[in-house]
Amino acid sequence: MNLDIHPQALWDVPGGLRLALPVWAALAGAAWADMRSGRVPGRLLLAGAGIAAVALLSSMPPLFLLGRLLPALLCGGLIWAVNEIWYRVRQQDALGMGDAQWSMLATLAFGMMPVLWAWAVAAWLGLAWMALLRRRQRTIRRVFFTPFLLAGLVIVKMLLPQ
Repeated sequence: MNLDIHPQALWDVPGGLRLALPVWAALAGAAWADMRSGRVPGRLLLAGAGIAAVALLSSMPPLFLLGRLLPALLCGGLIWAVNEIWYRVRQQDALGMGDAQWSMLATLAFGMMPVLWAWAVAAWLGLAWMALLRRRQRTIRRVFFTPFLLAGLVIVKMLLPQ
């Protein structure tokens, strides 16, 4: 099996480096904050979304931005809906809204399919992390998911360039 890795795909997005650098910085910063404090900074992600929108508008037709914005809103709405149903059934949150905000920015910048694949990879990474913690007999209270989403998106972008 030949595994081709494409690190340049991290920057190969509509809008180029003007879009990729600030978006990756916002996504990584949010993942770092989540890992350290359990909170995803919404203002950082909102700033990243603003920069992404300007970068997309300056390099692509306005309909392209709309074509990315609608799936981003759908993505955030879907995560909110899943969490809402879970909360009504179990009386506890399944996902934080930071995961929704993070996914919305990633969808705006990179499109829906890489983010969906990133969620799948992140789920497996999170399960592996929890298994490792259990093996070391550590108590798992909460799993902060955006670091796994970031790792999943990097893996997906490098292994499955569009």
